[in-house]
Amino acid sequence: MHVARKLANELDEGVVVTILADAGWKYLSADFWETDDVSQSMERNSLVVVPPEVREQLVAHSREEDPNEACGLVVLRDGVAERYERGRNAAESPYRFELEIDPLLWYLEDDGYELAVFHSHLSAQPRPSRTDVENIGLWEGKPYLIYSLREDDLAAWTIRDGEISPLELR
Repeated sequence: MHVARKLANELDEGVVVTILADAGWKYLSADFWETDDVSQSMERNSLVVVPPEVREQLVAHSREEDPNEACGLVVLRDGVAERYERGRNAAESPYRFELEIDPLLWYLEDDGYELAVFHSHLSAQPRPSRTDVENIGLWEGKPYLIYSLREDDLAAWTIRDGEISPLELR
């Protein structure tokens, strides 16, 4: 989508048609369409700040859901986590998660928030697994936070086209 916007900005006239495999959910945010700097929009997720009170909520939820993976949404504004919304792991599994959340939370993007998916790993490092990469779906290119119970460590990533990239986490 960012490429389509960039192309549209470079054309003097014509029409750019983009087919959105995910029904366009991740492009509903007004911030995406209103920014003039496409490259800034593409790179805005290079840093994620998780204040101590939000981090404590992630850890507490992870411990409560053990022996299964915990999952939820971290609500970000300008890369800073403002709150954590607990989800339910519909898979009830220690090896994968299926995030169930209140559908109204999706509309936070319309108010300028960015949603980052969060889940825990029980014994693995806080790095996306093969299962995470294969099931990225709507979260492709968005901040992806993982907490490892074993290592007591939180890490942030993006997954795009099967490639895992670390995000700076503070």
